[in-house]
Amino acid sequence: MSSDVIYDAFISYNQRLDKPFVRRLQRQLQNLGKAWWQRRAIRIFRDESSLSATPELWAAIERALAGSRYFILCASPEAAASHWVNKEVCWWLQRKGWDKFLIAVTAGDIRWDGAANDFVWNEATPLPPACKGVFTSEPKWIDFRAYRALAESASADDAFLGLAADLSSAIRGIPKEDLLSEEVRQQRRALQLAYAGGASLGVLAVLAGLFANRAIIARADTERTAQSAASSASNFVYKLFGGYDKSIAIDPDTKLNLLDNANLLLDKISAVGLSNDSTSQRARGAVQVERAQVFLGKESYDSAAAYAAEGIQQFKALLAASPDDVSIKGDLAVAYERLGRTQKETGRIAEAISSYNLGLQLLSVGPKTCCVV
Repeated sequence: MSSDVIYDAFISYNQRLDKPFVRRLQRQLQNLGKAWWQRRAIRIFRDESSLSATPELWAAIERALAGSRYFILCASPEAAASHWVNKEVCWWLQRKGWDKFLIAVTAGDIRWDGAANDFVWNEATPLPPACKGVFTSEPKWIDFRAYRALAESASADDAFLGLAADLSSAIRGIPKEDLLSEEVRQQRRALQLAYAGGASLGVLAVLAGLFANRAIIARADTERTAQSAASSASNFVYKLFGGYDKSIAIDPDTKLNLLDNANLLLDKISAVGLSNDSTSQRARGAVQVERAQVFLGKESYDSAAAYAAEGIQQFKALLAASPDDVSIKGDLAVAYERLGRTQKETGRIAEAISSYNLGLQLLSVGPKTCCVV
């Protein structure tokens, strides 16, 4: 992909009537066949705030058009009558041609005239004037007319998914059947991960219930046995969330539920006076750092920074007591990395570099000043 390419596709549409449909289409294209670790399968430019309706901001639209590989026209009579949709189409066809020009029909009457080598033009034709007489063969167009009136939040049925896959296949250069097969695999994986998350929630809830009652703990043969049980429970929490690559790949809300239950368990252990070793403190640090990761994904940078800072304080206190513990250094380095990312995303570049370098020093890696470039 060229370094000048920013978007996989640019969507041009009538905002007054097609915005709910286009949002739904964009969401489907970005999610179709997306691996669990990806934020989106493809990146799409969609003018949400009528940028192109303001002449002085046309330059921003031109940059997005220039940085896109494909053009998707959401064709309707309203789009055909739009000066700005026509201007976007005209820009694309004049500079990039029609071989990567895709049409998603949302309303109107569209027909191809093979003899004239052009679309049939009448009052119901949903194409803007810039499309007239420019094609040397029938371009790819997909009929979405049955879905224009559906609410933005409506679930995608198999037919809509298949139509979206037609567009995605052209954009990604992947056969449609392969895309749909990958979608099925990813949905199956998501279901398995959800079950895994549910199982972990159950374990945490049971453990929290056990430690909620001091009388149950008192039934242990010795205080040492009780302390060992508490340590094992804390260690379970740490193993669930700690380290470099131990986070569960499930949706953010389920993960936050897991983290809430983990904190509940640690609170119960503390309440019955069994959190005397460092395992509980380390588990708390891991929970906070994982919270920072979740809120980074949600782009809630203030919350992410706050949780990362709490994790840093937990691990710094542990490291002060055990300055040669390499694993604690690793935990602290991860916490600094989370904080650095929040600082980078909020434009605090100097602070981000400082946080990254603190983490690198803990890992015995020399300071770098290019971490956030």
